[in-house]
Amino acid sequence: MDAVAGADLLLVVGTRLDEVTTQRYRLPARGSEVVPIGRYGTGGIDADPADVLAALARRGGPARPVDWTSVHAAVDAWSTPPTGNADGGVHPAAVIAALHRHLPHDGIVTNDAGNFAAFLHRYWRFPATTTQLAPVNGAMGYAVPSAVAAAVAAPERTAVAVVGDGGVLMTGQEIETAVRLGAPLVVLVLQNGMYGTIAMHQARDLGRTSGVDIGSVDLVRWAEGLGAAAYGVTEAGQLDDALHRAVTGRRPAVVAVRTDPDIITPTATLAGLLERVPV
Repeated sequence: MDAVAGADLLLVVGTRLDEVTTQRYRLPARGSEVVPIGRYGTGGIDADPADVLAALARRGGPARPVDWTSVHAAVDAWSTPPTGNADGGVHPAAVIAALHRHLPHDGIVTNDAGNFAAFLHRYWRFPATTTQLAPVNGAMGYAVPSAVAAAVAAPERTAVAVVGDGGVLMTGQEIETAVRLGAPLVVLVLQNGMYGTIAMHQARDLGRTSGVDIGSVDLVRWAEGLGAAAYGVTEAGQLDDALHRAVTGRRPAVVAVRTDPDIITPTATLAGLLERVPV
């Protein structure tokens, strides 16, 4: 964030300057020149970002010496998953770290909308050959159908849907399509028993939550009923085995991880947010 705030020129590559990317419209800093690259918004360069970046890399001319050491160190520190344990379930960051250990570099990651995705976006480090498919409008229910489509289109690659329990219960029945078509995908569910984004906003703005709970659904039996392999994870030590079996099984599989509902974002707990607002 400091690097963006202090930039005199900002190249916005393949994304929009929306509420999330601007940290609730705090960025970019006033006076910074902004050049969008990609087909978002008006102005800028309306072309494939990969082509534009390749052309910039080939362009000659004098270079201004810049020491990026501090920026790289800050990014590494920011994107390194914490090592502490969670009290009420598996830490969401531990789930993302385990997926990173087991997904092949040419994998396809699809993600749903929800607070769980903040852990994916912060702690996942994309190899150059990994593809991501994700909604840009915050709509839930995207991850599983898109992973099914990816597995059908590219069965030689490993498609993984990263989704919360709210999202998987909206469109997770598409796992049956994958089973019927023999499409090898993995559905990784971060199951915290609530609609986490709504709970966060309620806690932060109102000091209470209402109507955000999801029942303790047995997603293992549910997935098996749809014809998929299924693995339940209740502690961090079970993650590696479950993900290894799901990724190497080459059949539709669900890994349902009971995550700590109090760890609502990478930087906040639900209890902490509830304490800040007087009821």
